[in-house]
Amino acid sequence: MPITTPLTVIHNAFDTAARKVAVIQIDPTKVDAELERAYMLTNNIDTAWIENEDVQVAQGVLDAGGCRSTSMGDICQVGLGDNATYYHCAMCGWDEITHDVFVEMLMAQQVRVDAIEAERAEEVARRARFLAATEGK
Repeated sequence: MPITTPLTVIHNAFDTAARKVAVIQIDPTKVDAELERAYMLTNNIDTAWIENEDVQVAQGVLDAGGCRSTSMGDICQVGLGDNATYYHCAMCGWDEITHDVFVEMLMAQQVRVDAIEAERAEEVARRARFLAATEGK
């Protein structure tokens, strides 16, 4: 049986908090090709990607009713622990990033999500104040 290593797909783009969505066992000697394969396997092409047999869907994805396709801005982690390497989905292909950059990207994404949630909360409060002010008029 050939040696494989896990490739973890982490959705980190758009306006949601970063989350692990899938794990795919890959050939560690062909990382570039396997990153492209992981991209294809985690895209909704003819069917929902969560139905791909080669993909171990992360806990919570099915409960949420599915998952968006992997996109530019998402991250793949190849391997585990101190031996892991990280790749950022670029406009064309994948860029290897350091662990520190990976952590910075996750933190920046959380700051964006927090700002969006604060904006949404302020909008709800503004609407509630407006409704309260105009009630009975």
